[in-house]
Amino acid sequence: MNVFFFPVWGEQYINNFLNICLPCLDDNLSKLSSKEISNSKLEIWTSKKDIKLFKNNLILKRLKKKLKVNYEHIDVLLNLKKNFSNKYQFLAFIQYNFICSHIKKYKYLWFLYPDFMFSNNLIK
Repeated sequence: MNVFFFPVWGEQYINNFLNICLPCLDDNLSKLSSKEISNSKLEIWTSKKDIKLFKNNLILKRLKKKLKVNYEHIDVLLNLKKNFSNKYQFLAFIQYNFICSHIKKYKYLWFLYPDFMFSNNLIK
């Protein structure tokens, strides 16, 4: 049981996610059996207004057939962003919230950033 966590908001960062990272994830998952990814989930933490940018993506539509895809609205968290001295502290805060809410439900928590490009066998 895997959960793939992507904190992503803003049009440019979402485009990076859809055009760079998501194809890598799709390629990786296609190398696994359905048993290996059963009960797995893709978590996209984003702003409510940005959800529309994901809706028509063909790779996401294909992935929804293999695993659960969940959009978590983080507008409340995004409003706290100004309280952090840099984006890395803010991302650590978001990751902490994610870990606390998922650690007991999943065996593997994957932290992949929207502009990551990774090898075809990373997940395997």
